[in-house]
Amino acid sequence: MRRQEFYQKLIDTLREGHRFTNERKAQSENYQFFPSAYGQGVWYATTFSNGGMARVELYIDNDDKNWNKALFDWLRERRADIEAGLGENLEWERLDANRPSRIAAGRPGSLDDDEETLAEIRAWMVQRLLMFKQVFGSRLDELTG
Repeated sequence: MRRQEFYQKLIDTLREGHRFTNERKAQSENYQFFPSAYGQGVWYATTFSNGGMARVELYIDNDDKNWNKALFDWLRERRADIEAGLGENLEWERLDANRPSRIAAGRPGSLDDDEETLAEIRAWMVQRLLMFKQVFGSRLDELTG
């Protein structure tokens, strides 16, 4: 219940305040995915990891593992530019044994945190998602432009 409430407030803020998504209902899982303009297989995601971290990710996962790895590698070649655009270092997780790859920003946080901290985490997620969309979106546009 707490998870769904957290994510409902997040998607409402993103939809109503930033036109980031058309989503209306939060998922009940420990993550929330938002489609990118690039298309199927590239998502913006928010999650809480087991290690007590709140994360915002660019999640790359279509049905073709080789395509996923090639896109990840193409983005990683632009790592310095991407991280400069975001103003922070990211975690670059190619995940060779798995089909998806992901690129993430993180901060300490858990759904067990108090309401004030959860509000701070939600605001952080909104800011990061908007930045991810701007910075990664312009890079992904290079592939379709």
